[in-house]
Amino acid sequence: MTVPGHGALDPIAQVHVLAANYHWARSEILSMPSWERRLYLKLVLDEHREYERKMKELESRR
Repeated sequence: MTVPGHGALDPIAQVHVLAANYHWARSEILSMPSWERRLYLKLVLDEHREYERKMKELESRR
Protein backbone atom coordinates (compact mmCIF):
# COMPACT_ATOMS: atom_id res chain seq x y z
CA MET A 1 0.00 0.00 0.00
CA THR A 2 1.22 3.49 -0.83
CA VAL A 3 0.16 6.46 1.25
CA PRO A 4 0.43 9.66 -0.81
CA GLY A 5 3.52 11.56 0.21
CA HIS A 6 4.70 8.75 2.50
CA GLY A 7 5.78 5.90 0.24
CA ALA A 8 4.81 2.26 0.66
CA LEU A 9 3.95 0.62 3.97
CA ASP A 10 3.74 -3.14 4.19
CA PRO A 11 0.82 -4.70 6.12
CA ILE A 12 2.92 -5.25 9.26
CA ALA A 13 3.95 -1.57 9.28
CA GLN A 14 0.32 -0.52 8.75
CA VAL A 15 -0.79 -2.58 11.76
CA HIS A 16 2.10 -1.26 13.83
CA VAL A 17 1.37 2.41 13.08
CA LEU A 18 -2.39 2.13 13.64
CA ALA A 19 -2.14 -0.05 16.75
CA ALA A 20 0.45 2.25 18.31
CA ASN A 21 -1.59 5.37 17.65
CA TYR A 22 -5.16 4.20 18.12
CA HIS A 23 -4.64 1.18 20.39
CA TRP A 24 -6.72 -1.00 18.08
CA ALA A 25 -6.27 -4.76 17.94
CA ARG A 26 -4.60 -6.35 14.93
CA SER A 27 -7.87 -8.09 14.01
CA GLU A 28 -9.74 -4.76 14.04
CA ILE A 29 -7.18 -3.12 11.80
CA LEU A 30 -7.02 -5.98 9.32
CA SER A 31 -10.81 -6.24 9.16
CA MET A 32 -11.07 -2.63 7.92
CA PRO A 33 -11.43 -2.01 4.21
CA SER A 34 -8.06 -0.97 2.78
CA TRP A 35 -9.39 2.49 1.85
CA GLU A 36 -10.28 3.11 5.51
CA ARG A 37 -6.86 1.95 6.75
CA ARG A 38 -5.23 4.31 4.24
CA LEU A 39 -7.27 7.24 5.54
CA TYR A 40 -6.26 6.59 9.15
CA LEU A 41 -2.64 6.03 8.14
CA LYS A 42 -2.62 9.30 6.24
CA LEU A 43 -3.97 11.14 9.30
CA VAL A 44 -1.32 9.65 11.57
CA LEU A 45 1.56 10.17 9.16
CA ASP A 46 0.51 13.71 8.26
CA GLU A 47 0.29 14.56 11.97
CA HIS A 48 3.77 13.13 12.51
CA ARG A 49 5.15 15.09 9.56
CA GLU A 50 3.59 18.31 10.93
CA TYR A 51 5.11 17.65 14.36
CA GLU A 52 8.54 17.13 12.79
CA ARG A 53 8.17 20.34 10.79
CA LYS A 54 7.27 22.33 13.92
CA MET A 55 10.20 20.85 15.85
CA LYS A 56 12.65 21.81 13.09
CA GLU A 57 11.18 25.31 13.04
CA LEU A 58 11.65 25.65 16.80
CA GLU A 59 15.22 24.36 16.59
CA SER A 60 16.06 26.84 13.85
CA ARG A 61 15.00 29.71 16.14
CA ARG A 62 17.72 28.84 18.67
